This record gives sequence, C-alpha cells and structure tokens, in this order.
Amino acid sequence: MKIVKPLLFFALSIFLMPFALADLSISGSSSFAAGHNSVLQIPITVSSTTDVNSIAMTVTSIQNNEVLPVTITDSNKTSINGSQSKDYTISYNIPKHFASGTYSTTINVSAKENSSGISVSAVKNVTVTVNQSKTFEAVPNIGFDIAPRANKSTTFQLKNSGNVNLTNITVTQTSQLTDG
Repeated sequence: MKIVKPLLFFALSIFLMPFALADLSISGSSSFAAGHNSVLQIPITVSSTTDVNSIAMTVTSIQNNEVLPVTITDSNKTSINGSQSKDYTISYNIPKHFASGTYSTTINVSAKENSSGISVSAVKNVTVTVNQSKTFEAVPNIGFDIAPRANKSTTFQLKNSGNVNLTNITVTQTSQLTDG
C-alpha cells in the first residue's frame, strides 16, 4: 500500500501535467508620481510559466472630469514562451491643467494557453499621484514709461497656468526704478 500512493500521485501528475494552467503575472511598481504637462510612463513586465498567445491588454483611464487617453507600447508582443516575459510601457499624457490628486488605474492582461486554449489573466492596480503646480503668468507682459510727476495706470490679466486654485495673490513692483 505504501508503494501504491506514490505511484498513483506520479500517474496523476503525468496525466494532469499537460492541463496545467499558465501562471500569468504582471510585475512592476504599483505607485507613480507625475507632474502636469508631462508624459507618465508605467513600465510593466508580463510573465508566464507556460506558452501563451493572443495576449490582450486593457488599461483603465485616469479620470477627473476628463478621460486621459492611454497608449500601450509594444502591444504587438502577443505571445510568450514558457518561463519567459515581455516588457510593455503604458503612457498617459498629463495635460497642464489636469487636477492634482491621487488616481487609480487597473491593468488587465489576458492570454490563451497554447496547449489547452484555456484563457488566463492577471490584474495589477496602480496608483498615480499628479503633483500640484502653482504657476501663473501675466497676460500680456507689463512694461511702460512714466513722465515726471505723472500717474500711470495699466490693466493686466493673470492666467492660472497650473493645476490648482490660486488664492491670496499679491502683485508688487520688484524691479529697480532708473532715471531715463
């Protein structure tokens, strides 16, 4: 009886081995920071323990009152040989007005195992922090001459070119006055 159990296990292992599912996985960092007006690149590696094909990848968009388009480079890499991996880069264009904050995105990878045709998948959650940018510009730039004993007034606009609300703005004269 002691010999039968190991032989039964061995026989079942050999019978079930061709039906073992691929272990599909996604590796890479789970947290990224981005500035406004930049391209955020998220490098990932997809690995499999068996041969897989028909790799498909979907990535949820980062959203905050607008949807950011996403690009996946090397999406033409649609198969992986067993115990190997493929590298991909997911890119988001972060516009300069995109609100600062922390956002979540989900990476889904699916494939079909070559030997069985069974679908396998992996999921990775990623956190993206868009940093604050407190910047403004005067439109148009201000420059003028003043005659002696004269008053001069001008108007200008400030344009918020960052991604957060600006408050308590003070305008002061910082250049040196010179005799002309």
